[in-house]
Amino acid sequence: MTETTTASTRPPAVTDGNSEVGSADVERVPSEPISSGNVTMESPTDPESPNSAETSTDTERDIRARIKAAASYWTPPSVLTDPPPSVTDLLTYATAAPWTRQKVGFIRGLGVAWCKWIAIPMTARYRYGEWLVQRPGRIATFLAVWLMFLRWTPPGQWISGHVTTPIADAVVWLFL
Repeated sequence: MTETTTASTRPPAVTDGNSEVGSADVERVPSEPISSGNVTMESPTDPESPNSAETSTDTERDIRARIKAAASYWTPPSVLTDPPPSVTDLLTYATAAPWTRQKVGFIRGLGVAWCKWIAIPMTARYRYGEWLVQRPGRIATFLAVWLMFLRWTPPGQWISGHVTTPIADAVVWLFL
């Protein structure tokens, strides 16, 4: 005879790591296996049971949950509907989010250092670039100032004469 959980109005027990959460709330009685539709479930804590269908479904659920988590991690946000997180949100995520189990330590420190030295500067750079190209007047002003600066410096004079001017001439010839 195996020990099984009674089928009441409670959902099946949820596990956290290797320990069963809410095991004190579940009444255990020796009984026959519980039939749930076309699947017969025996003791969920007995991995030795050859007919334990719940063990395989838990494994399948775990695999599906891991695949779903990986997919959501690698799916970029919609640029049309989702606003980007602020720099403060990025730093808060690096310092407190559950991307690692450690609240302090080497791995968390690497994540915070990555955020401060790589993610935030790159985010700021690209957001200013985004801001710059959102309006034609901004980019035109920036290019005019950049070209003037290039013409006043010796390397800029060479770049202006050998790179920028031929490209500008080709664009003007193509579109006008």
